[in-house]
Amino acid sequence: MNLLLKRLAEGARAIGRQPLLARSVAALRRALAHLSPGRLGAAIVARLPGRIAGRIRTVESRHPNVVGRAVVVCVGMLILAMAWFSYDHLRVSQPGNQSLPDFRVFENSGDRKEAFIEFLWPVVKYENRRVLAKREKLLAILDKLEDGEHATPDEQAWLAKQAQLYRVKAKGKLERARKLATRVDIVPTSLALSQAALESAWGTSRFARQGNNLFGQWCFTAGCGIVPRRRPERATFEVQAFDTIAGSVRTYLRNLNSHPAYQPLRDIRAQARKAGREPSGLEMAAGLINYAAIGEDYVKHIRGVIRRNDLDRLDSAG
Repeated sequence: MNLLLKRLAEGARAIGRQPLLARSVAALRRALAHLSPGRLGAAIVARLPGRIAGRIRTVESRHPNVVGRAVVVCVGMLILAMAWFSYDHLRVSQPGNQSLPDFRVFENSGDRKEAFIEFLWPVVKYENRRVLAKREKLLAILDKLEDGEHATPDEQAWLAKQAQLYRVKAKGKLERARKLATRVDIVPTSLALSQAALESAWGTSRFARQGNNLFGQWCFTAGCGIVPRRRPERATFEVQAFDTIAGSVRTYLRNLNSHPAYQPLRDIRAQARKAGREPSGLEMAAGLINYAAIGEDYVKHIRGVIRRNDLDRLDSAG
């Protein structure tokens, strides 16, 4: 039954990704925690006409709990139907192209976490796919250059633009492409979700609610964001504000892929690629030692969030 509920939650997440569905699955899970499938089946049968109830009890005597399990499956199918019909196929294909929902409405922390993950997971997945599309173009140009061919003027201009975007300094086109190949790459979903959860208190922080900032990114131009209440007197930084959640995620990915402080993270990812493995969030967390002042403790916190919430299961899904 627990496996059924887990698969049900995953199915709802894959189709609809709406906070309401998280609450529906959570409510079903809580009901089953207090009411066994057998008792659930008995309660249903007791409200049916006598002849039908008698036939069902005969089946139930031969196959205990079958009625209760059937009810759970039917409710599960109903939730999945809700997921499917709540998914607007006509909307813009880019998820996260809006502001953050108010996750404070969830009184139960487990429901809040599940809703936050359901909301943010497809955004991270989409933005990672954008990076991967760029990476495929880059690797095609790199193969061309390593074979001794010349890049076209458009390809040279594109490489120059990416080098500026990802803070790459190189003398020639080949060296530039090789360095870019270590930077233009995904950040595992589990790592992005765990950092967003930790930095934004599962989407409830002031900066998340007012500025769609899930990762604590700073900016240094007056008016570029939100001034922290406890900012040192002579400091000028602000917590960056974004129009959409997608913008926050996109900036976060580029930050990890370009800032010198996260070279260790990129090295871990490059080693995984060289070994023919997909990058792991738990593994790459070691490269975040410079993300916060607490250093190693921050890495432990990130890994703890990944493990406690089983986030690494989402790495292979996007």
